[in-house]
Amino acid sequence: MADLAQPKGCAVGVDVSATMIDEARRRHGHRPDVSFQTADAGLLPFESATFDACRCERTLQHIDDPDAAVAEMARVLRPGGRLALLEPDWGTLVVSGGDPEVTKRILAVHVGRHKQPALGRRLHCLLTTHGFTDIEMGAGVVMYTDISSAYRAFGMVRAAELALRFPIKRPSDGTRIS
Repeated sequence: MADLAQPKGCAVGVDVSATMIDEARRRHGHRPDVSFQTADAGLLPFESATFDACRCERTLQHIDDPDAAVAEMARVLRPGGRLALLEPDWGTLVVSGGDPEVTKRILAVHVGRHKQPALGRRLHCLLTTHGFTDIEMGAGVVMYTDISSAYRAFGMVRAAELALRFPIKRPSDGTRIS
């Protein structure tokens, strides 16, 4: 982001996690045009109209009040500033597994781990509520063809472990999986 802001700009990273901020500083803190702050997205520690642009990716799905976070982003953007939000809609996640009931259970656990699993489909309304106009929307498809990549990308191993703690009835023969 700092490279895009050059020659006179800078980039500021914000995360609620001090651990993530420490890691960001370790990776990029040597640059004079980059800084990082621990802060809540719903209460940003910046003056109004401070930034020319704001980018938030796969963050709003994890917070209790995405409305407050978008309001804060709108506040800290200068008039005419640009906002880029990238959020999934977990209701569109499709997995083809061997046993449809087990697959359904794993997906339900995975989707249920997100505070705002349908945020992607709510972005347009959220933006217009806070006065954004000239909104461009897009959608994309990500396809994994090997299980290890999908597991890493979506944390499916953990979802499977959690899902399998609870018995699942197979509709075909009534046997239980545990």
